[in-house]
Amino acid sequence: MPGSEIAGINNAASGIQQNNEALRRITSAATGKETANQIKMLQKKENQLLFDNQKKKLEYEARIKMEETRKKIEKDKIKRSSLHYYA
Repeated sequence: MPGSEIAGINNAASGIQQNNEALRRITSAATGKETANQIKMLQKKENQLLFDNQKKKLEYEARIKMEETRKKIEKDKIKRSSLHYYA
C-alpha cells in the first residue's frame, strides 16, 4: 500500500527530529554542576536517544527503498500493459 510507506517515512523522520530536539535539551540542561548520578542518567538518556535515532534512520532508509521499489514495479507494470495493448 503506497500510503503506508510514505506515512512510515514521515513517522521515522519525525521521530528523528523529536529525538534530536530531546538531545539538544539534554545538552543545554547540563550546567556543569551535575552530580555523578545525574550525569549517569543524562548519559543513559542520551545513549537511548542516539540508539533510537539509528533505528529510525534505518527504518527511514528501508522505507525509502521500499517506496522506490514499489514505484519501479508500478512503472514496469504500466509499461508491460501498454506493450500488450499495442501488440
